[in-house]
Amino acid sequence: MLNGLFLNACILITFLSIGTQFGKENIAIKEFSLYYKLIFGGCAGLLGILLMLNSFQFTPDIIIDFRYISILLAALFGGMVPALLAAFIIGIFRFFFWGVSSVSFIALIAAIVIGFGFGAITFLKIERIRKMIYALLFMMLVVIV
Repeated sequence: MLNGLFLNACILITFLSIGTQFGKENIAIKEFSLYYKLIFGGCAGLLGILLMLNSFQFTPDIIIDFRYISILLAALFGGMVPALLAAFIIGIFRFFFWGVSSVSFIALIAAIVIGFGFGAITFLKIERIRKMIYALLFMMLVVIV
């Protein structure tokens, strides 16, 4: 279990390190064109897929990974469009990769709701740390429901 947690953390840290090398001048891409936002959202979606592929088993029924962190990063640094694109990519992959079922459909809907919620939170006129706290609380609410 700890190996899976460590692997997910390493993947996330690696993507963050590489991502900051590309965006050193401008850490937020909210004013960039739609093209760059789509690329950013696609990369965040691929990060979520990679994190899902390296998930770990907590109990026989619970699989843990950091896929929603990639949606959060897409929302905080890119806004609504990258967050929704990343959520859609992650949700569709989850839906088809682990088999089409009611659980997969619920996970798809949850990813899209989380992407929309994270994107909406980025419009709040508060500091970034409070946005992160609100987003994490929102994600916990959605996952619990």
